[in-house]
Amino acid sequence: MLLTRSRTPVVVGGLILLLGLVIAIVGAVSADNATHPFGESAPNTDFGWQPMVAGDLVGVDVLLDPVMTGAKAVYSIEVFLKNSTTLTDSIVSGTPAAFVRTTASGGSLPTGQVINIRFSFLNDVPASVRQNAITPPAVAGIHLMGRDNAGNPVLVGRSVNPALKPIPAPTATPVPPAEPTPTPVTTVVVPESQVTAVAAPAGGASKIVQPNAAATLSAPDGSVTVNLPPTSSSKTFQVTYAPLTTGVPAASPKTQVLRAFALTTYGTDGAKTEVTLLQSVTISAKYTSADSQAAPDKNPANLRILSYDDTTKVWSLLNTTVDIAGQMLTAKVSHLSTFAVGSAEPPPQTVEQLQTPTPTATPVATATPTRTPAPAPTSPPTGDFAPSSGLVLAVMLAGLLMVLGGATYITQSRRSRA
Repeated sequence: MLLTRSRTPVVVGGLILLLGLVIAIVGAVSADNATHPFGESAPNTDFGWQPMVAGDLVGVDVLLDPVMTGAKAVYSIEVFLKNSTTLTDSIVSGTPAAFVRTTASGGSLPTGQVINIRFSFLNDVPASVRQNAITPPAVAGIHLMGRDNAGNPVLVGRSVNPALKPIPAPTATPVPPAEPTPTPVTTVVVPESQVTAVAAPAGGASKIVQPNAAATLSAPDGSVTVNLPPTSSSKTFQVTYAPLTTGVPAASPKTQVLRAFALTTYGTDGAKTEVTLLQSVTISAKYTSADSQAAPDKNPANLRILSYDDTTKVWSLLNTTVDIAGQMLTAKVSHLSTFAVGSAEPPPQTVEQLQTPTPTATPVATATPTRTPAPAPTSPPTGDFAPSSGLVLAVMLAGLLMVLGGATYITQSRRSRA
């Protein structure tokens, strides 16, 4: 019994000492992990703050901690809104504040707590600031304003919103280049009474073409029609149509010529001449049942108008429109020479192409079931409470006092037993 009583002070003192150490360690850990209630500060800041925007309402919550503000008194908080001059890394000097928070008494704002600032963008922001601000509004940054010895406002802290990005400079819309002004064409019109007319060939036709009027040249049997638009040439000329029954150039490889005709140009003096066309000329040629039978696969859709080049001695297929109902072929040309109704010969079919293979069904692959991955476990959200600097210091001090008290209690107990 006496042994138990003699050990009681030591046990009590030890418990007090242990409890004090635990409290001191908890306080130190809290000091290391303490954060602002709104997250980490933005770069180049010495205080915590959180901007919020909900429609017309703008809010800023600012934590005024004397440790974080350098023990400087703050008399007002200026809030700046985003515009074309407030960048993410600075607030341009001279930019007016959108809203200023002060106390009713004119004294300093309370420290160690969060200051809640709320204002209306439409009702509380000066018109000069509102008209330059972006919409919807966004907080660009804040200034903490103190006072010097003369009572004049001085900047004691500042912060910008790191979430904002500079407004990109507007991209200039490229101006399309101006359309070149066409060079006026000088036309030479010779009255038809002064033109030495060319006689129509056998089975053909002739036409005098004036540069300021449209003209149409038609075969007597209506098998070929040539439409020349106004200003197709800069001068008066003549054109003739002649069906070719003899002297037709041989077909080029891979082509066949069915019926040929010549469109020949002459000057006003009746002499044959080359005429430069300023606009495309439309040639229309009817095809017959015999032409359809001679076409590849006996299909009139395979018929074409061909053009013969006197220099290269080659027939060329023209881009031809086929009117099945009207049995008409139509093409546009940029020169007048020898033309024909014909087609391109199809390549010869091989034995393999003539034999129709039996289609083989392609087996459908069975889809492999895909395992749905189990969702990764997520940590529960943490609370938003964090002790202030004053509370952390108080906890650490209480722990140290308990350690000191426990040690003193044990020492005095040992002395009293001695």
